Amino acid sequence: MANSIFFVSIIVAVGIFLFPIHLTIAERILSMEQNPGCNHHNDEDCNNTHIVYIRSDAIDDKNDEKNITQSTYHNLWIFSNNGYKPSIMLFETDPLAKLTIDWLNFFQHKMNSINFNNGSIRNSFGFELTDLFLVNMTSKELLYNIPIDQLNWSVNFNERHNNQSSIEAIFSNNNSDIGNFHFHLKISGHSGRETILPKLIYTEGGNLLRMEIDNLFIPESLQKNNTCLQICANLTTILDGHPLNGHIEKFTGMDDEYTPGVFQRYLYEMDSFDQIDNQTRSSFIGWKPVAYFDHNQQIATSLKVISPIIINMTTIPSSSALNGYFDYQKSYPIKLANFRLNSEDDSEFNLAKNGTSIEFSLSLSLLPMNEAQFSTSMTIIIICLLIGFGLPFVLLIGFIMFQLFRRLFSLFSGDNNYNLQNNSESSA
Repeated sequence: MANSIFFVSIIVAVGIFLFPIHLTIAERILSMEQNPGCNHHNDEDCNNTHIVYIRSDAIDDKNDEKNITQSTYHNLWIFSNNGYKPSIMLFETDPLAKLTIDWLNFFQHKMNSINFNNGSIRNSFGFELTDLFLVNMTSKELLYNIPIDQLNWSVNFNERHNNQSSIEAIFSNNNSDIGNFHFHLKISGHSGRETILPKLIYTEGGNLLRMEIDNLFIPESLQKNNTCLQICANLTTILDGHPLNGHIEKFTGMDDEYTPGVFQRYLYEMDSFDQIDNQTRSSFIGWKPVAYFDHNQQIATSLKVISPIIINMTTIPSSSALNGYFDYQKSYPIKLANFRLNSEDDSEFNLAKNGTSIEFSLSLSLLPMNEAQFSTSMTIIIICLLIGFGLPFVLLIGFIMFQLFRRLFSLFSGDNNYNLQNNSESSA
């Protein structure tokens, strides 16, 4: 009996182990279009613009049709060669919403160039790599602004499954006067964890972004004076609605199975309130405080990333692609300033000498990112607790039931013996 109970406990434990994995499965179909509606193939502006539009629809299990109660996610990856900086826009709508781009206004850097016809917009979030620059590691003096608005982009698709379960685009620029930049952007039809270090979690309502910088141009004057250089970034984020809250949380734990030597993760959350539909809107950016400088992604070649500071903004630069949809007067813009991709602790790394490669990842999402849901270590702990405390409890219940049935059986047997004895005496 004890063996049977133990076997049942193991089955339940395995079920607990598999349950978080089951939660990550979602039935969504992805469809992709490049430069949607820009059909002038001979137009130089269209040829020099790379906007990848990916629509993620939920499919109803019963009739395989779009369910109006479900959410559709729209992803715009904007890498344009006409003065815009790398930008990402995420939208959550009902399935009836259709994206439209006024290309003339877009090329002229005007507002309201990106809109949706029909349907309703439930959430919208914008992200831009606004500045990339070098500072003096000690004095923090600005030394060199990297002209990322002058990069000449091209796009290739590295991963595209037949069932459209995920799509990955690589936006590249090779320029000896600036450097070689590669932005890997990935969207998936379900939530999960990336297989490449630092193995960030992602949701079906977001994107994974991995930025690679190779052969970065360092001015000769900075190479000669042996200045210890630090590479920094400013990110612009914007969320529709009235400002409520923007904050960065740091989580520290013992689970470093996904990123050896890194015990922390950071989550940036923005919250706003939409006064029209009386709804709170949120967006999230997650990262680990680690970068790598040789693509091997090992502890020996890792860099310590210093998290940014939050600066509230009152406007968005007119040159930003985010102006195409977001009205800063009706939105919540925040700058994540001084995202430092290397630090004083990286004593063996010298950006001017061996900084030929820097790689850093972010996870952007309209949905909360639950780290515990994807943690194998946490699952193992749950299994151990279940076996350690659950098994004795099951055995105790089994023992009580056994004693109860034994008592009932004894009483039933006693009554029968008594009746037999009375019958014998009566016959005598």
